[in-house]
Amino acid sequence: MRIVIRMVFALLGALAALQIARYAGLSTDFSSFSTWAKWVAVTIGGALAGWIFAILISGVTVGALRRVEAAALSRPAGELVVGGVGLLLGLGVATFATFAIGRLPIVGNYLLRNKPKKTTKSMEILRTTTKKATSP
Repeated sequence: MRIVIRMVFALLGALAALQIARYAGLSTDFSSFSTWAKWVAVTIGGALAGWIFAILISGVTVGALRRVEAAALSRPAGELVVGGVGLLLGLGVATFATFAIGRLPIVGNYLLRNKPKKTTKSMEILRTTTKKATSP
C-alpha cells in the first residue's frame, strides 16, 4: 500500500512541477536538446519531491485507510449501499446547484470564479446606484 501511495504522490509531484514550469515561462520550443533536458529535469525533480513528501505522509495515510476499512467492515452492507446512494444523490444536487448559481448576475461569477460574461442591464443599474450612494 505504501508503494502505491508513493507512486501516486510522485506522479502528482511531476505533474505539479510541469504546471509550475509552464506558468513560469519555461520554453516550449522542443527543437533543441537543452529544452528537452530542462523539461526532463523538471519532471524528475517534481517526481522526487512528490516521492519524498509521500515518504513523510504515507504512514499517516495508511493508518487512516486501515481505520476506514475497519469501520466499513463493521457496518452492515445495506448501510454502506444507502450511504453510497446518498453520496451520489448529493453530488448530483451539487452539480445542479452549480448550474443554478452560475446564472446569478454578480454572485455566481464570484462564487464559481468565472470571468464575467457581458455586462447585463441589471449589473449596470446596480453599479450606477452604488456609485450614486457612495459619492459625496
